[in-house]
Amino acid sequence: MLKLNERVALITLNFRKTTGNIQLNQTEFSAEDLAHLPPGFRLGTKPVIERKRLTVFDSLKDEATLLLKNHGIEFMTPGSFIVPIESYKGFIKDELNRICARYETEVKNLLAHWNEYCEAFIKANPNCSPELLRKGRPSVERIERSFKSEYMTAKIVPVEGDEGEVETRLSNLSENLISSVAADCRNFLQKNKPGRSSAKSGSRVLLQRILTRCKELEFISPRVTPLIEFLQNCLNKLPVGVSYTGNLFGLVNGVLFFLSDERTLKRLCDGTLDTSLVFGGYNLGETGADVLPGLYGLEETDKGGDAAEADSEDITAGTVEAAKAVETASEPVPPEELTDDELSALFFGA
Repeated sequence: MLKLNERVALITLNFRKTTGNIQLNQTEFSAEDLAHLPPGFRLGTKPVIERKRLTVFDSLKDEATLLLKNHGIEFMTPGSFIVPIESYKGFIKDELNRICARYETEVKNLLAHWNEYCEAFIKANPNCSPELLRKGRPSVERIERSFKSEYMTAKIVPVEGDEGEVETRLSNLSENLISSVAADCRNFLQKNKPGRSSAKSGSRVLLQRILTRCKELEFISPRVTPLIEFLQNCLNKLPVGVSYTGNLFGLVNGVLFFLSDERTLKRLCDGTLDTSLVFGGYNLGETGADVLPGLYGLEETDKGGDAAEADSEDITAGTVEAAKAVETASEPVPPEELTDDELSALFFGA
């Protein structure tokens, strides 16, 4: 049987960008040059490229990071992730190559307009000598070197004598996974506070994404299995593509709040949790909007507020197609077919 370190790969992302700063340092200019500076003009670095022109690079970096978060576990340092080797070879490598290729294409498009951006910057600073600004601008080659989109993949092979340290780090992967699941649900709830009586199915997409990730990583520890079973049981009872009201509203928000609490989530994974103690006397037949805020300490939303909603593009690997694939992963169950007993069984394990 393969050891855990032989079943995972370590991927480190390296994405960089620049605003193409014009350098205006006093030591680089003559006294005559400096005399052309208008009163109050400060030396230093001046960004040539507007921030809005760089958003595409931020988006591509975020897409790569989200891809690894959706299928792996952050490990040791920000930007580094442990992923199953099978997933890396199966699709992650191709996706990362696609993202990096798109990044390089966008860099070439930006460099093609570099002189245009510089002249626009000069026009935006009419009180400063154009010659001085042109003298301080970096070359196209320097700007090109400041952009980077790459990743490095490696196996984790301990140095002789350090096997125990590596084993300890890898044994904590399940702990890291559980913590990240709780954080994902907390962030979702923070951005999408429940409406007074209904919620859209974006929450289902989030739960499906978490389930997919946990299934891929189940081999890291038996602790992951109870979480998989809980999520699968929940998703089997949540219909696709409808607003959740009544019992369903209470169910989906109850599940999200439950998963967002790291302490109780760890107890579920360790097999020491009695879910009846977590949910107490909460009646799933009631309208969840009136019960959940007080039960879990969430601030109430405005009574006339809109239903909480999350676009599937925001919580999947970045494509509408991926979101549609998630939403069609299981057959929809009509709300009228769900009884109180069925809904209660989700929480109490019946």
